[in-house]
Amino acid sequence: MARRFTDDALTLRQVWDLTYQNKRNRFDFKERDVIKKVVVEEIMSLSIDRLDQPMKKFRITSFSYPQYKPYINVKGRRSKKQRTVRHQYDVTIELESLNFDSRFFWRCGSQRKWPNKVPQKSIKTIRRETMQRWKEKYPDPRRLRQIIKRHKKNAPYLDNGDYISQEYGINGDFYWRIQPILYSKGMLFGKAWNKDIPKDNELFFDKHTINIILWLLKNNKIAH
Repeated sequence: MARRFTDDALTLRQVWDLTYQNKRNRFDFKERDVIKKVVVEEIMSLSIDRLDQPMKKFRITSFSYPQYKPYINVKGRRSKKQRTVRHQYDVTIELESLNFDSRFFWRCGSQRKWPNKVPQKSIKTIRRETMQRWKEKYPDPRRLRQIIKRHKKNAPYLDNGDYISQEYGINGDFYWRIQPILYSKGMLFGKAWNKDIPKDNELFFDKHTINIILWLLKNNKIAH
């Protein structure tokens, strides 16, 4: 069934400008992203009450993943917190026209729900309750250090975000900060699991989507 844009829907250009104004660092972060594939397709949809007025849209589906070069922190040193397993995000943008001034529906990441808890054995970050249990089980400090070292060596993921990105395909930036705003404006593509508007209430593009839009512009897939 056809979805029509609401009066609150913004254009690519408007959200692009908001991103530059409020979240300019996302343009720097885009350098960490690699585009694997982009598919542009034309789709026709019908509204049940307007069968004689088919709506034409353009759906852009992309697959991208972060680069795994060492990050450099503000002091010029390489960051020790580095994502350990390559993960991929699906990005879908549905436009009313192939134009930078088109309104759009959008999603970055999968449509799955954020899990309530991540298995401790899968992440290197040790939870407070886990550490307390280990201290009680291993009162010898030397033995405790060995347990911690072995755990961090064997756990495949850095933290909750690393695990959820890989296993669920969820982009945290989009899920917690962008999805609820898109839903409130009728611009969300797919299911809305999180509808709680963040305190800053600022709509912006994440680094993956920025990179995809730049690719579309540079390759003349959408008009500027």
